[in-house]
Formats: sequence, C-alpha cells, structure tokens
Amino acid sequence: MIIVTVLGFFAFIFRPSIPSRYKALIKAVEAGDVVQITALLERGLDPNFRPRRPFFDTSSPWDKYLAPLHLAAEAGNEHVSRILLLHGAKPNLRASLAGDAPLDIVVQSVCGFREMGTPVPRGYIETARVLIDAGADPQYMSSKGDTALKQAATCGPPELLEQLLRLRYGEHAFLVGLGGAATAENQATFELLMVRAGEDVLVRSLQSAAKTGHVVLLKMLLDHGVNPNRLSAGCGSTPLHAAAQRGDVESVRLLLAHGAQKSSEDASGRVPLDLTTDPLLVELLSGTCGGEPPSK
Repeated sequence: MIIVTVLGFFAFIFRPSIPSRYKALIKAVEAGDVVQITALLERGLDPNFRPRRPFFDTSSPWDKYLAPLHLAAEAGNEHVSRILLLHGAKPNLRASLAGDAPLDIVVQSVCGFREMGTPVPRGYIETARVLIDAGADPQYMSSKGDTALKQAATCGPPELLEQLLRLRYGEHAFLVGLGGAATAENQATFELLMVRAGEDVLVRSLQSAAKTGHVVLLKMLLDHGVNPNRLSAGCGSTPLHAAAQRGDVESVRLLLAHGAQKSSEDASGRVPLDLTTDPLLVELLSGTCGGEPPSK
C-alpha cells in the first residue's frame, strides 16, 4: 500500500504540465488561429485550462504557464480573446504562477511598450475593451501589488484608461489613480481622471495629498484649479490644516501660493496656526507673510 502511494505521488509530481490535447489549443492561441481555436473548444476543451508548473522547473519563463486567455491578452489579440470568452473563459482568471488576471497582463504589456518608447498596438486597447465588457475587474490586485486601474493611470495612454473608466468606480479608485498619475507625471492621464472624478473627489484628493506630503500630487491639483479652501467632508478641515499639522513647510508654502486662507477654521474652530509650533510655520501662518493674496 505504501509503495502504491509513493508511486502515485511521483506520478502526480512528474506528470506532464500540459496534456497533449491542450498543446494544440495553446499553439493555436499563440498563432492567432481563430478557426482552429473554435474547433478545439467545440470539442469540449476547457478554455480555463492553466498549465501546472512542475516543482523542479525553476528556469522556464513565467508566460509558459499562462491560460489561453492570458496568452491572448499578452499578444493584444482581441479576436482570440473574444472567441475564448464566448466559449466560457473567465475574464478574472488568475495565472497559475504570477497570479495576474488577463487585464493585468494587457496593462503590463502596454506599460512595457510605453517604457521602451514604442507605439502601443491598437489591439491591446481593444483587448482591454473586450475583457472589460466580459466582466474583467480593473480593481483586482495584481502580482505587483497594484490594480490594473492604478497601473494604467501610472504608465498607460489615455485610450487605455478610457476603457477602464467606462465602469463606475468609487472614490478610492480615483484617489489611487490620481496619485499614480501624479507620481508618474502622466499629464494626459491625470487630466482625464480629473474630468471623470468630480469636484468632491478632487477636494478629498487634495486633502489626502496635504496629509501625506504628496507634494507632486498637491501641486498638480492646485495647478489645475482645485479649491484649497474647501473643508474636507471626511475630517472637517482644509489641506492647509493638514499640512500645518504634519509640519510640512513645502506643502504649506505651496498652498499659500495658490490662495489657501490662513484664517480658515476647521470643524473644531481651529485655524492652521493652532496646529503647529514649528517656528517657520508659525511665521508663515501668522500676519501677512507666506504668500496669501492680498484682500481686494
């Protein structure tokens, strides 16, 4: 009985990672052969098959173990992606090795083209559209620790982000996207997010930037006209209060230069000066020093 069990264990461990009947499907997907893919799927092959990586294989490239839909996404082939989805491929299926969903792979591929300064083939944008229409979730966390939405905001072209923004997002998604676009200084994407986010989200983002010391985001929002004097609904204070409380001289100077009012009171009736003992901030936040525009 022990011998049979041991033999069974080794048979399982060393079995082929890709059954022969699926090798033809993978080959057809890589070749973009829609006719062959359709024929194979109609014979009952599972479009969600994921090759298993043997424990002893530590040198093969990660994309050797992708499911068919992941391979189509990696190639930016919207036609193959559509056929696979129509035959039951799961749009949010995780790769067996890296753990990425097909949409993550599309975004990572697009970012790769952008980093190399190479034009992004239109097929990748269309593949993103096909995946999203089928239910792909841009807010799933990828193996890189980011969502597809944040990655697209950081390095993707506006056309890709447009596809992701066709879905309805909560405030958090926009806050993350704006921060990512600002960090990467992706101006076109940042402006697109601003248009879609709405004023309340932009005010919250400005407050968050002041609270965390994200000076690049703070400056971009202020340069695009976000009001620095609105109280944040979440904490009842202005960005100037937040920057003063954390002792951030650079953010305080920036806010004052864009019209932040030193006399604004938070929900507890405190002005920014009440929240700091830093000598330089005290000087900036008292009297007329610091860049606040003169009254008309």
